[in-house]
Amino acid sequence: SAPRFALGSPILGFRRRLIARSPGRPMTTAPFPSGATGDRSSRRPHRRWVARWMAVAPRPRARRCPTSPCRSRRCPSWTPARPRRHPAEARLEAEGAGEMFRVTTLPMDKLPKTEDGQIDFKKDFFGKSTNLTVSGQLEAELAALALSQVYTFGPTFRAENSNTSRHLAEFWMIEPEVAFADLNDNMDLAEGLLKYCIGQVIEHCAEDLEFLESRLLDEEKQKPQNERSEMSLREKLQFCLNNDFQRLTYTEAIDILKNSTPNKKGKFNYPIEAWGADLQSEHERYLVEKHFGKPVILTDYPKAIKAFYMRVNDDNNTVRAMDILFPGIGEIVGGSQREERLDVLMGRMQEMHIPLEEMEWFLDTRRFGTCPHAGFGLGFERLVQFVTGMSNIRDVIPFPRFPGSAEF
Repeated sequence: SAPRFALGSPILGFRRRLIARSPGRPMTTAPFPSGATGDRSSRRPHRRWVARWMAVAPRPRARRCPTSPCRSRRCPSWTPARPRRHPAEARLEAEGAGEMFRVTTLPMDKLPKTEDGQIDFKKDFFGKSTNLTVSGQLEAELAALALSQVYTFGPTFRAENSNTSRHLAEFWMIEPEVAFADLNDNMDLAEGLLKYCIGQVIEHCAEDLEFLESRLLDEEKQKPQNERSEMSLREKLQFCLNNDFQRLTYTEAIDILKNSTPNKKGKFNYPIEAWGADLQSEHERYLVEKHFGKPVILTDYPKAIKAFYMRVNDDNNTVRAMDILFPGIGEIVGGSQREERLDVLMGRMQEMHIPLEEMEWFLDTRRFGTCPHAGFGLGFERLVQFVTGMSNIRDVIPFPRFPGSAEF
């Protein structure tokens, strides 16, 4: 039967090995290129994942990570796809936004040029234009198709010129990726992981929470009455544990926001006028803090405002995406069911002007056999910010790096 999760453990009820015979979860196959199976060549490393030795080799490594956020005694079969490693270099930003840091060893005072006057990246360290990764998701998809359920946990870099209390230029991301999972499984997994982490803090950090709650109360006294939180820190955490997250579609959320009092009175900085608007933090917090009064999971966003790899719905206007919104934070998790159909994926990439030749390795995962799969990214510092009640994300990472500041 189709796998389902039991909330309360971090990695929620999957069997160690999911099988392709699961009803409703077909696995597509195609002949693999001659000589490519188990290819250990450094030129085609993505093809190694079809070989048994590549599926077996990471398991001993995984056993050396007993404190992983995605492993527990109840479900020990998750494999880290890149534990304790330096950030990967990537030429394509996974979310399509394009705000990336460039990696180069070229001399800035004497850049090599091509005949047409462009920078000659062939003389750079990697032989091509290279950037710091913003996500390990695309690579994790390769590993998930070999190992069933994997995660990455490492530093992530985004070059957004943002100075809000929720953004950093360098932060850590937990990114599970699961084979034979759909959007509902993905939502169950993410909600269960968040509840497990919060529950562990409540159970084992009572003294710390008492101090943080007292500190937050003193901070709240400096705010106007209408801006103060209605619940104490521990009440807020317990409330998240005791209540199911509210689930609704983007379309339903837009209807709520269009008819809301702040929108009608022009109090939103970004008024909601029509379907297709990209929701801002003020909209997310209204849904969570004012309308529903609990965490919210939004699904089925317009495909025009989401990434190319998200599975397109039958209406051809929306994708199987989901965001989890928390009080005081806004978006804390973003994820989706991945597009496993090769023709649809290539069509989406062409719509978004993503060069197919640079993504041939990713297309190979669909071209030569795949299955439905899903995953998400959880910003670790945003989770810590929520659990501790700190007002600024820069206070929950030892050495914050943000626009204009890289002192350490």
